[in-house]
Amino acid sequence: MDMDIEKLSETINKQNLYIEQILLKSIQLIQIMKSKSLSKNEVLIFEYHLVILSNYLLTEINLIKRKKNMYIHLMNILGESSTIINNKIDSLISHTLLSDLKKNNFSNTSYRSQFTENINQLELHLFDFNKKIHSSAPILNPWFNQDL
Repeated sequence: MDMDIEKLSETINKQNLYIEQILLKSIQLIQIMKSKSLSKNEVLIFEYHLVILSNYLLTEINLIKRKKNMYIHLMNILGESSTIINNKIDSLISHTLLSDLKKNNFSNTSYRSQFTENINQLELHLFDFNKKIHSSAPILNPWFNQDL
């Protein structure tokens, strides 16, 4: 079982790295697209794809966060210290990356609003993800443990 928990922490860290790489590539792509002269339709299509990408990233962050909560719960059951838990899982996504994405100007207001909302949600998840775990009462009371 200990090996499976280690695999879980490795999976969480790999997925965080994957999301960070997507964010970096998105910023690079935005910069490349800004340097080109595009038609209005091409700009709208590009903006639409950015919104879809931000929806995808938000979904992925939610899944990673759920895995992290499960990992924390399992480590607490095994009696691991909060220091060990904090050192094993860390988000690589920086607030700077998300701030850079928010600076993007959209020509379509509904795309801009959806994209900004998604990035704001990513920031909230990042803040929640990076909260340090403290040794205290049970950290988590998951749905599958409520009837016990």
